Amino acid sequence: MNPIVPDMQDTRNRLFNLVRSNARVDALVRDAGGELSQMRTVKLKTIVPKLVTAEFFVLLSPGPTVEEVKFISGAEELRVATKALSSAKFDVLFPDDRKSKILRRGILMCHPGTAGCEFVLYPPDSVQSLN
Repeated sequence: MNPIVPDMQDTRNRLFNLVRSNARVDALVRDAGGELSQMRTVKLKTIVPKLVTAEFFVLLSPGPTVEEVKFISGAEELRVATKALSSAKFDVLFPDDRKSKILRRGILMCHPGTAGCEFVLYPPDSVQSLN
């Protein structure tokens, strides 16, 4: 077991002791997952009116301010999204007042017939490489 990641069964047991229903525990976990995903999502205007995706790095500093955006891979027509991502509002908390920066990786998804595109930051522990 990874010492940094808490035992999920222990967490489920503690939650069960609070709500006394496995079905309720499952519903709470499912709802929390959706909420966490929405917290990592930034809505953008339509960049490309078709189904395309691309991955980007964003470098954030306190404010939060987008200092830099870098296209990694994906649909070439989304390369121009660096401008939209540079002016996007990211809801990120910084640990203190020092000059810190956070590098995050995410996926930009555009869908036909929707009112824009979405950029979803990957959870930091899911990023395994820089490529």
